[in-house]
Amino acid sequence: MEREVEVIEQLRRRLDYTDRLLVRLLSQRSGLVAKVQRARAAGGGPSRDPEREEVVRARAEQLARELGGYPPDVVLTIFEILFANAERAQ
Repeated sequence: MEREVEVIEQLRRRLDYTDRLLVRLLSQRSGLVAKVQRARAAGGGPSRDPEREEVVRARAEQLARELGGYPPDVVLTIFEILFANAERAQ
């Protein structure tokens, strides 16, 4: 029983670390999106690029299929949230 508790605690520490990395990557992505938006605005371009969003969706779906872990529809939902957040942050 003690061994199982140790294993669970070790796994939880790894999950905590992974969560930290995930949030850090989301923050990094948000910063990059903001830079793209500023560059697009400076050039007089539109605030959104639907073609680019479709490329990102297709790539995310393909990665979900290749890597496994999450169904592609879940990954696409996450990306829709990211797109919505980027639009709201403008």
